Amino acid sequence: NVTAMVLRGVAASGLRFAVDVVLGPSAPHIAGVRALIAELKLDATLHVDVSDMASLVSAADLAIGAAGQTSFERCCLGLPTLIAVTADNQIEFAQALVAAGAVERLASLDQERIASTLKSLVRDRERRRAMCWRGAALCDGEGATRALQAVTATVAAPREKAVNH
Repeated sequence: NVTAMVLRGVAASGLRFAVDVVLGPSAPHIAGVRALIAELKLDATLHVDVSDMASLVSAADLAIGAAGQTSFERCCLGLPTLIAVTADNQIEFAQALVAAGAVERLASLDQERIASTLKSLVRDRERRRAMCWRGAALCDGEGATRALQAVTATVAAPREKAVNH
């Protein structure tokens, strides 16, 4: 339940801003997250099974998210992000994003650490701006087009005839 830890960190930061919480429809803690939002009195909206993530990302000023596939969307749209590694298969990708300056990794999911890291990033406009540009430079959003072109070129290429000796 990383979402609850992050929400507690956001609340502990003392910062006041609107929060969009995005969960998949099979997330096991939806009811608990909804209750926590009310308990912490956050100005937060819980979104479940989002069909247009790009619109939410485009409207955001900052994200806190897992170092998974949605990192591509956040980078493509230039959204400064604090990332959390939530699975071992995300470690290498998270390290690459941090090395590129596109994100900042949360060192731990302790609410005080989340709060202090969040406050630090919110106060540093230039760092957020640099993260925007560096993230956008990593992912231009044209990957699907390039993949289609590669497949089309492979299918359209003449095949060599096998020669039997």
